Amino acid sequence: MPRKLVTFSDNAALDRQVGEICRTAVDSRFVFTVVSPGSGIEFSIKHGLDRVPSGYVLAGGSEAIISLWDGTTPSDKETLYLQVSAGPGAVFKVLVF
Repeated sequence: MPRKLVTFSDNAALDRQVGEICRTAVDSRFVFTVVSPGSGIEFSIKHGLDRVPSGYVLAGGSEAIISLWDGTTPSDKETLYLQVSAGPGAVFKVLVF
């Protein structure tokens, strides 16, 4: 099957294309509209993988620089626990796989 070059010109197109990749090529979930509780405060994501996630990738955000790291609570087959450097109310996206 030939591949085509994909360019991203807006967030809606990116969301659709990444969503399609997640559904067809990777056992992952794209989590939209995660809101930061504040810098260094642990939060959780219900990921829906039905297994412990292998990892995650920060896929964009409302602040110029955002760091994302493991929370202190171990993740499980339903929930991923993370911390973020962004201030309260910052919106970002996470690809969980």
